[in-house]
Amino acid sequence: MSTHGSPNRKKKFALLAGALTVTVAVGIGAVFAVRAATQDDAENQSRENLADLSVEPDGPRWYFDDEPRARTQAIGGNAQVVAIASQLPSEGRSTVAFVDTETGEARSEAASPDDGHRFGLCAVVDSGSSAACTLIRSPSGSNDPLIAFIDVATGSIRRTVETDGHQVLAYQNRFFAIPFIEDRNGIDVYDADGSHTATLPGGDIYPRWGLMTSVEETGESNAKTLVVHDLDTLEVAFRHEFELHAYSEFSPFAGGFAVDTGDGVAYVDNRGSLMTTVQGARIAFRTKGLDLTYPLEPTRETRLPILTGRGNSPGDATTLSAASPMTGKPLWRWRFSEPFVESATADTVTIRQGVNGKSSVYDIVTGEVLADHLTDTQCLGSDGRRVLVSQLDEDRGYMLRALDRAETVWEIGPYLSNPVVIAGKVYADNARVL
Repeated sequence: MSTHGSPNRKKKFALLAGALTVTVAVGIGAVFAVRAATQDDAENQSRENLADLSVEPDGPRWYFDDEPRARTQAIGGNAQVVAIASQLPSEGRSTVAFVDTETGEARSEAASPDDGHRFGLCAVVDSGSSAACTLIRSPSGSNDPLIAFIDVATGSIRRTVETDGHQVLAYQNRFFAIPFIEDRNGIDVYDADGSHTATLPGGDIYPRWGLMTSVEETGESNAKTLVVHDLDTLEVAFRHEFELHAYSEFSPFAGGFAVDTGDGVAYVDNRGSLMTTVQGARIAFRTKGLDLTYPLEPTRETRLPILTGRGNSPGDATTLSAASPMTGKPLWRWRFSEPFVESATADTVTIRQGVNGKSSVYDIVTGEVLADHLTDTQCLGSDGRRVLVSQLDEDRGYMLRALDRAETVWEIGPYLSNPVVIAGKVYADNARVL
């Protein structure tokens, strides 16, 4: 998980060398792990983790608004400003407050333009001056979805734009509106005030690395060109032609991209130069679409893609692994019976064994088991050793738990809303918890 929202797109990935084979047995049925040491350079020193989870928090950092409101939850923001939405049953309208992340004091509050809309998600530019929020249909409403551009200082809605359904991301002082239906009408770019400035090809946005990908047809059967745009300039950073297949995936990492090709998984740097290829492999997992609901982080932007064998579908593979982008050598490798990759953060990956099996959370670079024997839990992030998870207790609500392998370090809750992580800070209901 990102704690500071830094794109880090220009950094080189750590030079990874030296393999160490370790035979282990863990509760989820892994047979062995192969690990490699990483050089202690700037990339490792800048790992993006949550705050220390070893000590139970002494109550919330702050509560926003002592008056109870229905369905109050954090729906976006950055390191300085968090957007907290509430539904007002007495008025039928939805509101969003823009709250200082350190003090809990509201800078402003905005109301939905009518009873037929409620706030979905919000993005806030780096300066904290402007927000772009999706307005979705209320359960009883029939109005089309909107994007509202809001002045954070005053709460006034500068303008609204009708959509067919979009998610909005902020990168520096721009907003990017991505349609739910892939490639439809491209990605619209707006400045901080909500003025439309450009349209990019339909594709995927990676704000942590400051890059966007799209695919161009070349006219040949399997040959396609990966096109990468720089979000700073909106210009093409590089093009690279690959032999792609129906299952082909792209996965960014610090310094480049991994791409499924006809030969295996190719690693290219952020100038498009080929670094290495892992023969016979494919990328095992990537969250489809921009998963910005829970947690509110770009979950596809992991430090390393998870690999499996070619021709294997999810649940059929027996081995999942990660490889050095510099050499292609394995950093770790776990064998499973029917593994499913459930989710990934910048530093962790959650893998479940079997359709109804238990899950474990691994450090994505070393393969170390951070937590195991999990059922129906969602990993929110890690402090490098322990992990923070959200688990729904049907009788009480959502519980926050810090885990060290199978041991619960502490537990707090319950909460009505599913806890979320935004820029390394943890929110639940109308409170900042961590």
